[in-house]
Amino acid sequence: MEAHIIIFIFFGIAGILLSLLFAFKKSKDSFSNRLLGFYVMLYSIEIFYNCVKWSGLLDEPRWVHLNLIAFPFWTLYGPLIYFYMRRVVTGIGIGPKDLFHLIPTLLVILSLGPFYILDGTQKIEAVLTFGPLAHTWFPSWGIWLLAAHLIIYAIVTYAKFHNVTTLGYQQKLWLNLLMGSYFAFSFLFLSFIILVNFNIMSPRYDYFIDLGIVTTVSVTMYFGFMQPEIFQGRPFREILPLAKYRKSGLDRETALKLKSKLDALMREHKLYKEPDLRLDDLSTKLQTSRNYISQVINEEFNKNFFDFINSYRISEAIAILQHEKNSKITDVLYDVGFNNRSSFYKAFKKSTGCNPKEFLHRN
Repeated sequence: MEAHIIIFIFFGIAGILLSLLFAFKKSKDSFSNRLLGFYVMLYSIEIFYNCVKWSGLLDEPRWVHLNLIAFPFWTLYGPLIYFYMRRVVTGIGIGPKDLFHLIPTLLVILSLGPFYILDGTQKIEAVLTFGPLAHTWFPSWGIWLLAAHLIIYAIVTYAKFHNVTTLGYQQKLWLNLLMGSYFAFSFLFLSFIILVNFNIMSPRYDYFIDLGIVTTVSVTMYFGFMQPEIFQGRPFREILPLAKYRKSGLDRETALKLKSKLDALMREHKLYKEPDLRLDDLSTKLQTSRNYISQVINEEFNKNFFDFINSYRISEAIAILQHEKNSKITDVLYDVGFNNRSSFYKAFKKSTGCNPKEFLHRN
């Protein structure tokens, strides 16, 4: 058995075990865990299928029925990643209205039906003559639709959930990593189809696609099982040794003290009113390193630097608009530290869900 097959088998086994852990692990949201577990399970099955194919076993009686089992999976990865993201971000489950997402899967299964219903001997003959796809209704251009399906879900999911305001810095980081791994798989899948169809690459190098699968399984394996802890506020550096704060000398007790000082500094001295406020300014005030300040903002406040500063600015802007009804929005935005209208409106809507004018009308 070749080395790359052994490596892929390892990731397949790891993925199966991980998906089972998702299925049985108790958490506040077991449904999202099961979605993620099913997602990883399909990837893992595809890895095993490809390992059998690379080993030249798909024309043998014991394995011949596995031919084409992965085709329907390619129409499920997109909906599953979409459902998972939607569940985590909005809490929405899967209802009857979501069944239309399964239409492509049903169409693919029906198109492959003529091969699926053959007996073992007929399947062996089909594999050894013109290949299994020649004995289906699946069109030659259908593979392009599958690639488009993957890419469309990647784009739609990213567009809809990449900039949510209900999640903190660490939660967004986790979702971006998971989304990035799905993008990697989709891109590799499309690249492989293009390279093969234009005779640049041989179809036998389809383990090219599995690099994306391994990326997904690896990311999910490392972060996914820790997802409940991430969403309960556990610092990312305790979960990911390779994170940018891995070698930080800042312990949790010191971090909490620094958090308190930083919050007091912002509230009492209102440094956020300085339009050009930088990390260096905060580190100078607190007489500590800018890396420690950045780490505390990311891990303890669960925000990036700009969202952290803007949160104080928007809080004061809201207070002014509520208590000083005749205040002009332009005056308020400059008074609290913004240097342009666009940034103020964007931050205000991100924090409150509406723009300043709408806020005034409601209040």
